[in-house]
Amino acid sequence: MLYGILGAICSSLSDVFYKKALILTEDIISDRFYQLVALISLFSVLIFSLLVFDLQIIPIIWLWLVVLGSILSIISEFLEQYAFRNEKLSILTPYGEFETVFTVLFWFLIFDNNTLGSFIFACLAGILLIWWGIDFQKFGFNKFCLAFTFSGFLTAIKFILYGYLLFMVSAFSALFYTIWVSLLFMVLLVVFFREFYYAKKLTTKMAVHIFFENIFWLAATFITLYLVKELGIVQAVLVGMLYLGFNLLLSFLVFSDIPRKRDVLVVIGVFFCVVFGTY
Repeated sequence: MLYGILGAICSSLSDVFYKKALILTEDIISDRFYQLVALISLFSVLIFSLLVFDLQIIPIIWLWLVVLGSILSIISEFLEQYAFRNEKLSILTPYGEFETVFTVLFWFLIFDNNTLGSFIFACLAGILLIWWGIDFQKFGFNKFCLAFTFSGFLTAIKFILYGYLLFMVSAFSALFYTIWVSLLFMVLLVVFFREFYYAKKLTTKMAVHIFFENIFWLAATFITLYLVKELGIVQAVLVGMLYLGFNLLLSFLVFSDIPRKRDVLVVIGVFFCVVFGTY
């Protein structure tokens, strides 16, 4: 649980820096160039991490998992950028957890190393999140939240791919190869659209926010992959739902977004699902 709480805090801090970085870079650099800077930050840290971690070789026959995971990551990131640039963090927070619902459903159907109890409580938490996200007066979702929801769907598929990779290599190796291939794809995209001139517009403040966003994301991802390997993905994503509460708190402290009473009640409900689903 301690690692889950730490991962949730890192995820929330990543979201805060992400939102602030997108505000700083709005109408200054493109989303493609933003992703390129983010991936360079991540890859630089991973290269330095080779001093600590061993890089395992992935069998060539399984490289398609890395390539597909990288493509899904890039598309998912574009959808997240679209959502985060146009909507408040407090409003987007519940929709981000739809990836949890999709991941639990897919994983339970494909793998067999999770308990029925964990699955039931994960689904219950998912139902609470869906209830939270629907505007019952209009009975619909806004387009930014829909984009974030679809991003979660793609992320869930990516987690399944990671699940297969973790049977063969370490979490560090799986992440290293995925980031490396994603960086190659993004360089090709930026070259194709001739966007390297944005480098002149990138300020130190922008770069710092992008760097810390990705440092916290990397920490949260390492913790999540560790929990997936140790506990199974259902329990890992259940614990990750604690991020909801931290996100609401940081959204209020940093962006002055006041949560609704309904938001707080759903976070409490999800917390109890986490407790009963992991013990």
